[in-house]
Amino acid sequence: FYVYYSAPSGDAPGTAQDPVDHRSVVSEFSVSPSDPDRADPLSGRVLLSFNQPQFNHDGGQLLFGPDDGMLYISTGDGGSSDDNNAGHTGGSEEKPSGVLGNTHDLSTLLGHNHLVDPYGNDGGGGAYGVPGDNPFANGSAGERPEIWAYGLRNPWRCSFDDGPGGTGRLYAADVGQREVEEVNIIVKGANYGWRAKEGSFDFDTTTPHQGPFTPPVAEYAHPGVDLGALPQIGTSVTGGHVYRGQASPALQGVYIFGDWTQDFGDPSGTLLGLEPDGDGFDLQVLDVVGGNPIDGYIPAFGTDEAGEVYVATKRTLAPSETDPDTGAPTGSLWRVVLAGTPPLAAEATMEPSKDNTIFSD
Repeated sequence: FYVYYSAPSGDAPGTAQDPVDHRSVVSEFSVSPSDPDRADPLSGRVLLSFNQPQFNHDGGQLLFGPDDGMLYISTGDGGSSDDNNAGHTGGSEEKPSGVLGNTHDLSTLLGHNHLVDPYGNDGGGGAYGVPGDNPFANGSAGERPEIWAYGLRNPWRCSFDDGPGGTGRLYAADVGQREVEEVNIIVKGANYGWRAKEGSFDFDTTTPHQGPFTPPVAEYAHPGVDLGALPQIGTSVTGGHVYRGQASPALQGVYIFGDWTQDFGDPSGTLLGLEPDGDGFDLQVLDVVGGNPIDGYIPAFGTDEAGEVYVATKRTLAPSETDPDTGAPTGSLWRVVLAGTPPLAAEATMEPSKDNTIFSD
């Protein structure tokens, strides 16, 4: 099994133009030979590691392709903001215009979706392989051969629709900068636009870029941002999963995801659904028992072995932050189920037996 984590970098703090905050690491471990529910800590093997210029935008989703068995790795653009600062191609603290950024620099591993063969040995110092049909497999112009798709800001959770009856699509929720949150379907060689685009809207028209942009399949605006017909929902998208369970048949094929919060100072996450509709998708704010937005931040979704979808929530902001009054953890895990249809109101004919008696069913 494989994990993606942040670690100290021996190259820190770097230089003013090329700062180093930490390293992102993709490592392989094996389960214990004597207990399949435990890991063997001595089996670790690093496949891939690379420096991050700032502390945020780590992305970090790992997935196995349902058809090819390859390892998909998503990465953020390196952090800070605008993909335009020291450590971002062409950028600096002055935030100049016309910057390429890491997301469109194909010689970096930042701001992309990557595809590697964990059992291969022809890439990355022999620690993994590069599939021959990757779009930049030969790296003829200095491109990283691991890149599968690019133009991503901070893909905060990706998932394959790989359950029974699934389409095999790779969904990626990409966190926006100022105004727009988006969901993409990741395909080979596609460019999803950041930092030239935020969703389908222009972000920096002076940005050099390569090829056409692939628009999101769904997008929404931040609260208070008027972008015409775009609904104003929240501030940071959290990717989820396509429902392929059995407990809620009416949810079959719906991509269940969410928004982190409407206000970073007030936990108010929103549960969302994306339903295929002809050639497109229908974005829905789900009708949730108890109200939606909910009373909590939404950092993650997951599935169990039966294909049921779960949502993780937290009522405090930082990962380690506890309830200020009780000191207790504030995280919860919820299973998403379709609420039962309320029973129909019974019709009754009431006839008094005498004028002064009460009515009864």
